[in-house]
Amino acid sequence: MLLWQLASQLDVDTSIISKVERGDWQLKKEQILKADVEELQTLWLADQLYNMVQGEPMADEA
Repeated sequence: MLLWQLASQLDVDTSIISKVERGDWQLKKEQILKADVEELQTLWLADQLYNMVQGEPMADEA
């Protein structure tokens, strides 16, 4: 999942997500609970699939 996609789901700035990744910031429970879990899982799975085909011809189109 791209940083901006997660930030959009949690309704926070991308810089906050970067800080969370580095351990410099913690999200509030309310921010995490309002994320659509199914959509987050779908985006994660799409990212996993892209990593498998990355570098192949037409990977971006797929």
